[in-house]
Amino acid sequence: MVTITLNGQAVEVAEGSTLLEAATAAGVNIPTLCYLKDLNCIGSCRVCLVEVEGQGLVTACNTAAAEGMMVRTDTPQVAAARRANLQAIMDDHRALCATCVRQDTCALRFLSSTFNVQDADEALPVPEPWDADFPLQRDSSKCIKCMRCVAIC
Repeated sequence: MVTITLNGQAVEVAEGSTLLEAATAAGVNIPTLCYLKDLNCIGSCRVCLVEVEGQGLVTACNTAAAEGMMVRTDTPQVAAARRANLQAIMDDHRALCATCVRQDTCALRFLSSTFNVQDADEALPVPEPWDADFPLQRDSSKCIKCMRCVAIC
């Protein structure tokens, strides 16, 4: 077991646990987009950033908890970095939320609302029509590069 300090409180977790797992065990919510438990922890979305004393900002999903680590999830720097990373994702995402089938279950939409992040200012190209004879339909303009699809496949 290792003990870390998370937002001023001591938290004991199993050796090898990530900061995200430690926070979850302590009841602290850290937002994620690309993370899939036991499958994908590459930190590509950079939304789970936390501040570690002496290390700066790190991704919580793939940073191991180490003895004596001092972690903050609620600093202005953390909030600003998460917001900037979400804005970068939204700037490259063709957001048509009102007509999207996932509009009520979309983590990106929820986090964008939470962090007050707006859709891209300029219109992204409209994708080519899908071939109805091909069963796999993928709209790359909606991709947020989280790599979850790759991890699942």
